[in-house]
Amino acid sequence: MRFVLLLCLVAAVASQDPTTGEALKAPNYTNLGCYRDTGERDLPLKAEVKATDVYRCRDVCRKLKYRYAGIQAASYCFCGNRYGRYGKSANTKCASKCAANKEQICGGGWHNSVYATGLTVEQASLKTLGCFIDTGNRDLPFHSAGTTDVNSCVKRCGNLGYKYAGLQAGAYCFCGKSYGKHGKALDADCATPCSVNKKQICGGTWRNLIYETEYTPSKRTYIGCYIDSGARDLPEHTRGVMSIQYCLNYCIKRGYKYFGLQYSSHCFCGNTYGRYGKGTEASCRMACNGKKDEICGAGWRNSVYATGIESMEFTSLGCYIDKGTRDLPWLAKSGAVNLNNCRYKCAAYGYLYFGVQNSNQCFCGNSYGRYGKGADSSCNKACVGDKDQKCGGYYFNSIYRTNVKAHMGTASDHSAQEGSNHLERSLEQSVNSDRSGKLLDISEMKMRYFGCFKDAGERDLPQRGFLGTVDVHYCRWVCRGLRYRYFGLQSTSCFCGNHFGKYGQGAEGSCSIKCSANKNQMCGGGWYNNLYASGITVEEAKLTPLGCYVDKGDRDLPILSFSGSTVSINSCVKTCRDLGFKYAGTQAASYCFCGDKYGRYGKATDSDCHSRCSGNRRQICGGGWRNSVYATHADISVPSTLGCYKDQAVRDLTERPMVGKMSINRCRKLCRELGYKYAGVQYSNQCWCGNSYGRYGKVAESYCNLKCTGHKDQICGGALYNHIYESGKPEFVFKSFGCFNDKSVRDLPFLAKTGAITLNNCRQACWRYGYKYFGVQNSNHCFCGDKYNRYGQVEDVRCQKPCQGNKEQTCGDAWLNNIYATGIGSKAPTTQAPVTEAPTTQAPVTEAPTEAPVTQAPEVPSTEAPTTKAPEVIEGGGDNEISIEEETAPDSGVTEVGCYNNNENDRDLPDLVFTGSVTIQMCAKMCAERFYKYAALQAGVQCFCGDSYGKHGASTECNLRCRGNAQQICGGKSSITVYTTSVAWRLTSKGCFVDKPARDLTRLAISGAISVNLCFKHCQDLGYYYAGVQNSAQCFCGNRYNLYGRADETQCNMKCRGNKAQICGGAWRNNVYRTNFKATSRTAIGCYKDSTDRDLPDLVETGLMTVDLCINKCSELGYKYAGLQGGNACYCGDSYGRYGKGDSTVCTKACTGNNKQMCGGAGYNLIFDTSVAVNIQSLGCYVDQTKRDLPFWALKGAKVNVNRCWKTCRLYGFLYFGVQNGDECRCGNKYGAYGKSSNTDDCNMKCSGNKAQTCGGSFAQNIYATGLHSESVIISQGISTSTTISGDKDEIIGGNITSIGSRSSGNETSIEYMWSIITYTDLLPLSFGCYKDAANRDLPVKAASAGDMTVKSCVMMCEKKGFAFAGLQNSIECWCGNQFGRYGPLSSDKCNKACGGQSEVMCGGDWANTIFSTSIGELQTIVYNYMPKTIVHTITTITYYDENGNPISSSTSTSTEEHPYYYK
Repeated sequence: MRFVLLLCLVAAVASQDPTTGEALKAPNYTNLGCYRDTGERDLPLKAEVKATDVYRCRDVCRKLKYRYAGIQAASYCFCGNRYGRYGKSANTKCASKCAANKEQICGGGWHNSVYATGLTVEQASLKTLGCFIDTGNRDLPFHSAGTTDVNSCVKRCGNLGYKYAGLQAGAYCFCGKSYGKHGKALDADCATPCSVNKKQICGGTWRNLIYETEYTPSKRTYIGCYIDSGARDLPEHTRGVMSIQYCLNYCIKRGYKYFGLQYSSHCFCGNTYGRYGKGTEASCRMACNGKKDEICGAGWRNSVYATGIESMEFTSLGCYIDKGTRDLPWLAKSGAVNLNNCRYKCAAYGYLYFGVQNSNQCFCGNSYGRYGKGADSSCNKACVGDKDQKCGGYYFNSIYRTNVKAHMGTASDHSAQEGSNHLERSLEQSVNSDRSGKLLDISEMKMRYFGCFKDAGERDLPQRGFLGTVDVHYCRWVCRGLRYRYFGLQSTSCFCGNHFGKYGQGAEGSCSIKCSANKNQMCGGGWYNNLYASGITVEEAKLTPLGCYVDKGDRDLPILSFSGSTVSINSCVKTCRDLGFKYAGTQAASYCFCGDKYGRYGKATDSDCHSRCSGNRRQICGGGWRNSVYATHADISVPSTLGCYKDQAVRDLTERPMVGKMSINRCRKLCRELGYKYAGVQYSNQCWCGNSYGRYGKVAESYCNLKCTGHKDQICGGALYNHIYESGKPEFVFKSFGCFNDKSVRDLPFLAKTGAITLNNCRQACWRYGYKYFGVQNSNHCFCGDKYNRYGQVEDVRCQKPCQGNKEQTCGDAWLNNIYATGIGSKAPTTQAPVTEAPTTQAPVTEAPTEAPVTQAPEVPSTEAPTTKAPEVIEGGGDNEISIEEETAPDSGVTEVGCYNNNENDRDLPDLVFTGSVTIQMCAKMCAERFYKYAALQAGVQCFCGDSYGKHGASTECNLRCRGNAQQICGGKSSITVYTTSVAWRLTSKGCFVDKPARDLTRLAISGAISVNLCFKHCQDLGYYYAGVQNSAQCFCGNRYNLYGRADETQCNMKCRGNKAQICGGAWRNNVYRTNFKATSRTAIGCYKDSTDRDLPDLVETGLMTVDLCINKCSELGYKYAGLQGGNACYCGDSYGRYGKGDSTVCTKACTGNNKQMCGGAGYNLIFDTSVAVNIQSLGCYVDQTKRDLPFWALKGAKVNVNRCWKTCRLYGFLYFGVQNGDECRCGNKYGAYGKSSNTDDCNMKCSGNKAQTCGGSFAQNIYATGLHSESVIISQGISTSTTISGDKDEIIGGNITSIGSRSSGNETSIEYMWSIITYTDLLPLSFGCYKDAANRDLPVKAASAGDMTVKSCVMMCEKKGFAFAGLQNSIECWCGNQFGRYGPLSSDKCNKACGGQSEVMCGGDWANTIFSTSIGELQTIVYNYMPKTIVHTITTITYYDENGNPISSSTSTSTEEHPYYYK
């Protein structure tokens, strides 16, 4: 094959053509000498630290527009405009072989081998326009945050599209389209040195030093719409995010004459077209997926263009034999290989020759022919990538030249170096980069814009930083990270470099493509770059070359960090620096190695490092088994680990930013940039981030034993074990602007990210793209924009979907955005009313106003709140000011105060805590536990609590016996018997605090008829530091507060439903209290298997569960051990382990009451020691009869055991308790009336609630002492000590007592209570009300659909499933969930359908739920809402029993149906 090669790439070569004898020599560069260096660098910009050689470093510095390059310690490349301030050294000090070319010398330790880049003083200079006055009304309106020196400011503003740049006060960069409106200043006013380059001047106080920016445009030739088929019209193919420019670039690089775009995302290249004929123009109708305003063909239709070059032709050097040890050593590509893409690939890596083999393989090398030549007929296989070309044969290469040539000169003296410099200057337009261009204001950042510059196959800016969805800010961020001084945008490509302009400037109209990530910005054109300054100074762009060093199989630098087409000195140094290594080495054009020491195989000659970097053809990236070594200047220190911690499927640290080459340093950096406080490395290659850790417990360091994939000297956790570190910055605090409507024409226009969204990664993405605001939507969408609120704001409660990437954060809802600031822009926006125009009309929106400069303008916002200072978040662990204090010395014991009137509408003691079988001791204990000073009993069955009494005066009508103990008086029909509780506490609120959907206090503990005291106790029992009462009926718990700041005290003005004398916050306002909770180190004994015959026999609690709550519950029952299972169940017992131990990773289900804790697993108990050892000793087996020995029947049923009976009878104030018949518990103050059983086997029935215990027998009971002393027994005045009454303990819940009477039969007394059921309207406030539902359900779990549905059955079903709320809908449906209200409330008439099983009560409506709480704690006061529409009077007779155990009073009632408030 013979062709004419029209496209040349320039590079260093070192080989000879065996067919022509033509010498192909590597270049030899003029060394200006060996110069000392120090920490304050001689050449100030460290351009890169990686495998390098002279060619590469010189090329890097030239692109950065520096006059000199210095290579140090084999792998460090530095750039600057002058050198030698620390003096010259002997050449022996610069003896390190270049890491990328062992035939070249690359300095030494703290010594630079210095070379000229070829730029003149003029080419490296900038020109100022003068010093100008500024005011608050800015002369140049846009403040460009970032590194501020002249070069970077001018470039940033030019890149932003501004004509002028102004530097002010040494640290500020402003951009604008015009300047001088406030007049000129004296030049002496602009005398402040730039903060990052003291050799430059950056204006003065309120004075701008003004510079002009520059830029130009481009064309393409459209041919038409052509038909395609399976055997492609244009043979070379790629697909992805596509635009015309992308496809054009792709095909030009590979030397094709034509390109075609198809089906929105496909690009084809070829040298002919049209074999299937032309299609109609209308048939090419699909928008490019990467640029919607361009057409990219259609199905089987190509939009065909000319590339503007002639087709590349190839001249074969012959067919050559190959073997296992390859003739051409590097396999660059396999698969759809053809001559074009193989040449492109090998030229990109700096090789002189390429060979195509076996139809589908591409090899590269700098010499060939060691196995001899083969017959031409052996190289006749058609290329897989183009059937019209031949691609060698089996172990036969068709060899071609890449036409890579050296261009930097070969002479050894200074004049020859100048000749080389002249050659390079002839290729590059002079651009005074530090003093030219113009400053532009782009999204609150000033950037120096230079203009629209031409590009070509050998790129003007040599490193492609990014390909995809791009805008000015994102490209700047990429190139700054790589430490390049300039960046250019071209369609969907971002290019980086240190010099620009070699192909000249174009017209601005040639750069007319809108950026895919921001349609308000321009991203170049076809073969035209919009060029900007990145803000990196000359000094910052310098790299530190250390030389060219030999490598072997046992690598000199041990970690291969990455390889491929993106390798450059800049990218390799950055990667090794991020990983925490001291040195980087580039090798064979496309490999990047890292390590903390180098040189064990010795230095190579500099010429050995001659391969052009695959990612930057103007840099040298080592050679075959040669590293160009650079210093990274990384901070290699690693903080002490916080320990090794367990992890589980529900992750301890919530976000995983990376899996891959991992080190501790890299993970900390990733988490720091995302705004997380902690970083965790796991499984050798994973990085996890979060703001808290340890929910699954700490383990021995031996569990974290896997070496980091990116740093073998470091440990990166284990399998499901995190090594935890502080990231180095505090947690980023997010402050929502609210919940806002969205529509198909988006409120925030740019979709930046989908999938595992978190607030952290969405903010980071939008910040990188330069947007002021970000919005999270529907759990998995991240949108960005510079203004919002075109469709109006809604209630915050509607934006409550958990983020897919972090379930502890909320990410909006369907078509609803939670809006936040990214940190770009000067201050938080003001709220603005939504617009009323049609969506297509741009309405006024919320924008962040500009603001005068402050003393420092950091480039990247800190991890604290980015604009307005966030409130100080108060953590419970460091807050010792509890909200409860002893008011007076406690009374000694429970003491009667007297009898007082009560008023149903204005309770004397406001908090009704219990209704049922009550005793004085029980009521006093319940009130004491809630920190009340007084307890009051009424009507024999009700217990009230409060801190004062007597407002309705004294009474003489306290004459009703307590239902739990007839030796006691429990008030009267309208009278209360008041007792002291033996405590006297005062609760003091921390204040009124703002709440949001992402909750200040994270756990909703209870809702309904709450009081401050009840909430305080509940949160304390759950193990939380803080309790918050809100909206009169909600109790929240948490371990920190003040996330959203303090509210005015007047906004907490709602009376508690359970205690009208107290205030329970307001709408989205918490009254916060510090509980008595003190963190205790809880170490689990282990994870143990369970079975249907329970290992720990007593199930004491399900629902909202924490470790502290379970341990406390078991402690109260006197059990030695507590076991948590399935996240929500608590079991107790005195022994464990009969089914064996389980794997610790099984017991990692998060507790429903605190997701930072572990509560066992499915069928596995996480066991804790309660530190309680109650020795409950039986007093013996005693005979019983129908007239009971222990008169009070306390418990009966499936949960009876010795411990429960002990606790219950102690609560009721009895001295003794007995268990009988396996499932009965009785209490009394004396025993033994019928004597002791003569047969101990009479008491051998297993307890229903604990098969390990015995609970008496038939009329035989095991008797125990409760542990109370006889002086604690209370017998009310006027009652005989011989009077006893036994009764059942089924509890009456709700309702008002309208009459009470008593009757006698022999020695037994019966008391009757008449209950009046109140109206639906009266009880409605106890419900959460009527709420809208939709296809994506408000309450997500359907519990049942039944024709006999009742409120009670639905509430119980949802409670058993562990949900906080129940919703009844459409008469027969029951739905459950832990949150409600995302679609907002409805009027009560929308919930108008009667329950299928309870016609007098409403069970929702069409797509409308009546919402109820499932909290068991509330069932004693509001089980609530079994609400009839009309008043119904029902008499329920509560009876006591005769000596035969039979009821002695008959029930009289106006209705034969069970009272709906009678809850068994």
